[in-house]
Amino acid sequence: MTDNPLIRVLQIAAQGRSRSLDELARELRLSEPTLRQILTTLAERGYLQPVTSQCTGQCTLCPLQERCLVTDTAIWVLSDKGRKVIAQWEAHAS
Repeated sequence: MTDNPLIRVLQIAAQGRSRSLDELARELRLSEPTLRQILTTLAERGYLQPVTSQCTGQCTLCPLQERCLVTDTAIWVLSDKGRKVIAQWEAHAS
C-alpha cells in the first residue's frame, strides 16, 4: 500500500467492505476532519461518488455493503474513474 492518503482511501474503497468514518480514520491513521477533506476532494475530482440514501448503519442489510465507505450518514462508493485509477496504480506498483 502507498503512503499517499488519497490513493489509500481509493484502495480501501476498492476492497469492497463498509467502514465507518471513525473506523476508516483509525485504519488510515488520520484525523476525522482530514479524512472528510480527502473524501470531499476525491468526490470533487470524480474518484468517489456520494450515494444519496438514508444510511441506517445496518450494513448487513444494505445492497451497497460490498462497495461503500460510510461516513456518519453519508455513503461513498468508488466511481468508474476511481476504479481505473486503482487498476493503473496497482499495475504500475507491481
